Amino acid sequence: MQPIVVVVCSSNSCSRLVVVVVVAVVMCSCCIQAKHDEILRYNSLLAGLQSRLEVAQSAVLKYESKLSRRQTEDVNRMLILARITM
Repeated sequence: MQPIVVVVCSSNSCSRLVVVVVVAVVMCSCCIQAKHDEILRYNSLLAGLQSRLEVAQSAVLKYESKLSRRQTEDVNRMLILARITM
């Protein structure tokens, strides 16, 4: 895309300043779509990672529950064994 050059006043220093500003704005507008696409890509990646995290957290809760149940069973067995030996 060609930069748009706008000259507001006749002095050289002012004209250069206006040209620089307009070129910078045009260059930024060219990059907006690329940045938008990059943000969408990162948001999609983040959503996928959050989904994986939820699945992993669910699995952890499942295994923690199993572990707790087994520990309770072990304590009960030890109590029964202690009663038998007395």
